[in-house]
Amino acid sequence: RLQGLAQNSLPKEQARPFQENGEYIGQKTVIHRTYVTPSFPDVSYAPDTNAYHKMDVYIPAGASSMSPCVICIHGGGWYKGSKGVALPSASLPGQPTYCDSLYSHGYVIADINYRLTQDSVFPAAVFDCKTAVRYLKKHASKYKIDTCRMGIMGGSAGAHLAAFVGTSIGIDSLEGFHLGSRGASSSVQAILDLWGPTDFNYFWNYYPNTPTDSCHPYPDSTNSYYLFPQQWLGTNSLTTAIAKVRIKKANPITYVNGNEPPFGIWHGTDDCVVPPVQSQMLSDALRAKGGSTELYFVPHGNHGITTLFPARDTIRQFFDRHILNPTFSCKLMMGSQALDDIPAVLIYPNPSQGKFRVQVPHLKMTRLEVYNTLGTLVYARIIQENQEEEEIDLECQPRGIYFVRVQTESDAFSRKIILTD
Repeated sequence: RLQGLAQNSLPKEQARPFQENGEYIGQKTVIHRTYVTPSFPDVSYAPDTNAYHKMDVYIPAGASSMSPCVICIHGGGWYKGSKGVALPSASLPGQPTYCDSLYSHGYVIADINYRLTQDSVFPAAVFDCKTAVRYLKKHASKYKIDTCRMGIMGGSAGAHLAAFVGTSIGIDSLEGFHLGSRGASSSVQAILDLWGPTDFNYFWNYYPNTPTDSCHPYPDSTNSYYLFPQQWLGTNSLTTAIAKVRIKKANPITYVNGNEPPFGIWHGTDDCVVPPVQSQMLSDALRAKGGSTELYFVPHGNHGITTLFPARDTIRQFFDRHILNPTFSCKLMMGSQALDDIPAVLIYPNPSQGKFRVQVPHLKMTRLEVYNTLGTLVYARIIQENQEEEEIDLECQPRGIYFVRVQTESDAFSRKIILTD
């Protein structure tokens, strides 16, 4: 049963029901929704034309050339659902949506499809979500995205996949590089997990105390909720030895190692589809490794977006805290290696119009490299004289963010440089 949940909770007035006619009815307030058309509909983020590899990209009016971006992953038990949950759409009238406030405050929104269980099983959808992130980074200028201010969110099965993006940074076997966009990283600056499963080993007998006909704590139940994880894992049971091996690989919590971006984790206390203790477990695992988490439980909230609607401002405020001024550095990922910004490396002027100097006090440089945000090497020089200072000229490179990698006799460091006009 549900025990030991954190005391943080969303205000009760933010957990009110959504009406099917497209209006939210609160105390003396009616909020009318405006339908939004994608700026780039049905973008293929993989080298095929399949519907499950398409996304809609929404660019708000007046967006700058380097805007923050949030990627939205729909739920549906890994077997159903589609893009269309991010913003109000005339094709899905009455559909509750996540990203209204983000979009109206200048965020680029990417609403993605991924492979469902009728097409493939784990880890196909993980490959798809990570490939979507990499694709957006490789085409950041087209979609006006700042690749160092990106987040990802999802509900239910979509939250499970979003959590995977956050906990498996740098694990090449989960990247799906065969789908393209290999030169970019799938890391983002913040993850929002809404009522998502994180450990299938603790799925049953952990439901909240609700009427007996609401929750069914029996593994392999004929209740369809129990069939969804089995289909996702490609197994007829979740209790066999083979299933346990697959479960471990398919649990985002398995990969927590302390290198994760900040997590927001929200759950309704009366959720009878995904036990609320799943969110508590993920938060505990992240904090045990020194990670940053914000854990909230919605009093009497059930499963699904209606629990939070219209708490869209709360969603935006989470991403504002962690994306607009990122607490998780934009890392240069090369395989499983991440090079963080180090104060010992001095770059000036920064921002620069193209020429700048790199200084490493009290250390002797042996090699300088510069990478763009896709991880592509754009400059390299071997330093023969073991200098402490060197000038770099990138005037021929496009304006944007780059990473300078400094190799010394004993270590390597990196630092961000911004090129402006």
